[in-house]
Amino acid sequence: MKKATFPAFGLLVSSLVFLSGCQAAAVPEVSSQPISEVSARENTTQSENAFYNDLLYREYSLGERVEAGTATITKADILSASDSPSQIVIFRDNEIWKTLDYQGEDIKLELPEDGTYCYMVADENKKLQDITELVDMETIGDVGDWIIPLT
Repeated sequence: MKKATFPAFGLLVSSLVFLSGCQAAAVPEVSSQPISEVSARENTTQSENAFYNDLLYREYSLGERVEAGTATITKADILSASDSPSQIVIFRDNEIWKTLDYQGEDIKLELPEDGTYCYMVADENKKLQDITELVDMETIGDVGDWIIPLT
């Protein structure tokens, strides 16, 4: 009898030790700080935190990054976005750069500097439609790109 009770007693003691160890584990500290105020990284600027708090790690902005040059917006592209266009609104680096009244013809613009440009068509009700992907761009190449050294 003593041989059968010793393994059972050992099993009982080891399970009690195991269970008491699980209960004595440290409870994680709970912060009362709202989740919106918790920073993903410490010692960074606010703009860096905004960048890294996005789980996809991407910056969002209107439009496409283009070099300085000429943009051409065709009448067909404008009319494909709206039946009754009244204005063309152009954003540069997420700010309104130009607002043009639509006159019923193609529009050519000189873009003085590199930046992120977005082209929107506004109808009579001021509803905006993005036509950035439809705009034709001609960039001004760097003079150094045109010179081929003769060696």
